[in-house]
Parts: sequence; C-alpha cells; structure tokens
Amino acid sequence: MKTLKLMSAASLCLAAATVMAQEPVWNASAIKDCDRACLVGVLDGYMNAVFKKDPKAVPPLSIDVRMTENAAQIDVGEGVLWRSKTEPTSFKIIVADRVTGEVAFQGRLKVQGRDTLAAVRLRVDRGRIIEIEQLHAGGIAPQAIELLTTPRALLTEDVPVSQRVSRDVMFRVEVLVRLERARFRRRLILTMAVAAAAAVLLTVNAQTIAAWMAMDLQRGWIVGLGSATAIFALAGVSVEAPYGPAVLVRALGRWLYP
Repeated sequence: MKTLKLMSAASLCLAAATVMAQEPVWNASAIKDCDRACLVGVLDGYMNAVFKKDPKAVPPLSIDVRMTENAAQIDVGEGVLWRSKTEPTSFKIIVADRVTGEVAFQGRLKVQGRDTLAAVRLRVDRGRIIEIEQLHAGGIAPQAIELLTTPRALLTEDVPVSQRVSRDVMFRVEVLVRLERARFRRRLILTMAVAAAAAVLLTVNAQTIAAWMAMDLQRGWIVGLGSATAIFALAGVSVEAPYGPAVLVRALGRWLYP
C-alpha cells in the first residue's frame, strides 16, 4: 500500500512537471498594444461576421466573453441582429478608445429590410473580445432617413492634432458637468420646496398679510422686495443693481447653496 501511494505521488509530480513544461513562457513584449486601427479592424471583422451570419468569422473571443443585446444576455450568434437579415448602409460612425480597449459602431442598418438604428460596442483585451454590447431600435420615421444617409464630417474626420484636447481635460470637464447637474437638481428641488411652503403660508395667512400691508404702503414694498430677493436667490440669478438687493441675493444664495 505504501509503495502504491509513493507511485501515485510520483505520477502526479511527473504530470504536473509535464504540464508546466508545455506552458508558454510569459513574454510581455509579445503582447502588442491594440491601437485605433487594430480596434477598428476587430469591429469591422465582427460586423462582417454579423452580415454574413457566420459566427466562426468573428475575431478571437475570450473564454468568458459577455454579450448582451438590448440589455438581455445572449450568446454569440443569437439575437435579432444575428438571426435576421442584417445589411449595412452608408450611415455609420465609429469611435475607438485605445486606452480602455473599446470600439463602438453607431449607425443605420437594414434589418429584415426595415431601417433600424443600431449601436455595437466591443471591448478588446490582448487581442481577444471580452465584451459585446448590441442595441437596436426600429420605427424610424421616413422623414428622418435623409438625415441618416451620410454622417456629418465632424463626426467622422479626425480632429487636427493642434486642436485636440487631452484626455485628462475632457475627464475634468465631464466631472464638472456632472457636479453642475447635481447642483442644479438640488437647487431646483429646494426652490420648489420653499415655493410650496411659501404658497401654503400665503394661503393660510392671506387675510392677515393683506390687512398688514393695507396699513402702510411701505410695507407692501418691503414684502415685494423680500419676495423678489428670495426668488432670485433660489433661482441662482445674480442681481447687479441696485446694490442693496444684490447683497441680499448673494448672501441668501450663499446660505442656501454653500
């Protein structure tokens, strides 16, 4: 029994050594960066495979490739674009991002003879497709076909090097836009809440306020000025003149939106 165990252990060690010997040595220099031309080539190969209905013609896929169509997970060769007669048109826009290894197609396709807006995004890692995302929507109005025949040159031509903006700057602009949108939503919600509360108070105390204002005309001006100041401050509108209301608006605005 002891001899049998030793023979089994020796066999396992020999098998492991054989497998390790067969594995290729890792060589970082052998992994080539997939530039824009490479990514576009992968996308063209995938789209041609869709048009030919030949899943075997798809560029190399990762073992754990993930594919969706209109947010539903499917396998390569399945879905509307694969199983229907899909034909290309002259309207297509291709965008490639070598930093993230992603490339996308957006355009108009003929699906079963019907005009369809479609978008396809691929993510490539070390020469293999690891993500496939497909979106499509039909029901294009006939009047829109004229606008979906030839893309604008601005969308298809490369930006001159002297006019390009760095990726870091574009990322910062996107962050600022998102922050401003969040700030605007917060301001809108707060404005509506204050306006609703003011409307309720005015409705409940309408007679009292009217009687108080009728006693002195100057009180009406005070109420009007205060209301205008609050409205401008809530809406985020700066007031340049006169000096007094401008100071009140800015002070109230800083208190509302620190």
